[in-house]
Amino acid sequence: MDFFNFKKSIIRPDPICEFCHPYRPTHVADRVGFLVEWMLRPVAHAVPHVFEETLWCGFIRLLIFLHLARWQSVSSNVYEGKRRELWRAAEARSVPFERLFFFGLPTTTHRVFLRGRWIVTDELLHTTSSVSPFHPAINDKAAMGCLLREEGIPVPDGGACWTAFRARNRARSLSPCVIKARDGSLSKHVMIKPDDLHEAVRVVKQVCPSVIVERFIEGDVFRATTVHGQLVGVVRRDPVEQGRKVVMADGARMVDVTDELHSKNRELFERTALLVGGAILGIDFITTDPSRAWNEVELKVIELNSFPNFEMHLYPDEGTPRDIAGAYWDGLL
Repeated sequence: MDFFNFKKSIIRPDPICEFCHPYRPTHVADRVGFLVEWMLRPVAHAVPHVFEETLWCGFIRLLIFLHLARWQSVSSNVYEGKRRELWRAAEARSVPFERLFFFGLPTTTHRVFLRGRWIVTDELLHTTSSVSPFHPAINDKAAMGCLLREEGIPVPDGGACWTAFRARNRARSLSPCVIKARDGSLSKHVMIKPDDLHEAVRVVKQVCPSVIVERFIEGDVFRATTVHGQLVGVVRRDPVEQGRKVVMADGARMVDVTDELHSKNRELFERTALLVGGAILGIDFITTDPSRAWNEVELKVIELNSFPNFEMHLYPDEGTPRDIAGAYWDGLL
């Protein structure tokens, strides 16, 4: 539960960072957040989900009783990006929702009225088909890479390194390679085929103490998004290349290719979604031709996202829009 939302509200953003542009960086919060989540992950696996939810709801009731927090109805217009689209779709379907305020400040915790009762959630509600014991580790690229490899889902060669020495040695053995943070999104601090390994590892370690070193895969980068285990949309992301780094969040052109996807690739992504869980799952993959089956042409899953940016599907630069948020609520109603 990200109740206090440390990364966005408690710790102030760092000065401007060329590797995070156009977003304000929070490098200290990123590093601390990863370590805390990594240490608490065994607890998340051990504690039953129902018991965790009961404790969380009880804690919220205590805060409200002490007049430290309150539920308040809000409009979707107060949100930005994917959250605005998510709650706008709820409003369109007349789904009541309220946001939790703590000391007068908005949090990421909401409650939604479905099937005659209020349900508390931090981000997304899950159906039976989207619950998985692996879900708490879904944003850990190393853990997910090992899991997918064991289940026969294609991933690049490589792994996680805690020390700069091991990261550089692995990079040399996998050259050409990609070096990225073990936890993170939006391609921030991702180093593509770096010439200076010392500098590349240093840059990546600014956002995460553990780095991923993988073999570089030729091809285009795609995002497949599943909703409640079913594939809804696929886009090709044409990034703005800036020398040694690639920033997907800065000016990338999104092209919908859902109808071009081979049926075996669709089955692969839906199998991935059922394995790791998640009401909305973003699956990043690289291939030269998504219309060919994954066992006929090189296709590698490079990253999973538990709450992906789905505006790219709703507002593609080219192709058919896909309503991810609408499909999410339709699956719950």
